[in-house]
Order: sequence, then C-alpha cells, then structure tokens
Amino acid sequence: MGILQEGNGNLATIITHAFATDSWHWLFDSMLPDEKKEKMTVLRKILFGSDVSNVEELENLIYHYGSLLNEKDYLEREIFVYLTSISHNLKNAGSII
Repeated sequence: MGILQEGNGNLATIITHAFATDSWHWLFDSMLPDEKKEKMTVLRKILFGSDVSNVEELENLIYHYGSLLNEKDYLEREIFVYLTSISHNLKNAGSII
C-alpha cells in the first residue's frame, strides 16, 4: 500500500492529484531534464507503493529521493521532510505498508 493510501493530510492529497493520471506521465516526463526524470520516477514509486513492501524499502526510496535533491529544490526538500516524517511514524508504529 502506498503512503498516500494512508490518508496523510493535505500535502499528500495535492501530491496525489499531481501524479494520479498515468496517461500524461510520458508527456510530462518528456519535457523534464534527465535529472528531474529520475526524481519523478522515485517519487512516484514512493507515493504509489510500487516496489515497496516494507518500511525499510520505503525509507531506502525516500533517502534515494533525498539524495537527488539540491539546495535550490525548496518544495522538493519539504516533500522529502514530510516523507521522512511519515516513514518515521510508520516505523515507530510497527506498521507494515
């Protein structure tokens, strides 16, 4: 189950709507520079739970996403902080994704 299926608030809802339509991914991705494409791919995996079956795999994906950010990615860094907070809460709760 993806993070956003847990109902984690307004930011999650905004992000979900931004990534929800698979039919336009190819068009959107084709307009991005290569370094942004990898960020978007990793973020989609996190948000929709693909390739994630436990909290450790989720944390690995989140930190991989964070490693792709630079100091000027303000909104993306906020998303990273939000995702790490969710991951930390899941881990403390002993939740299985």
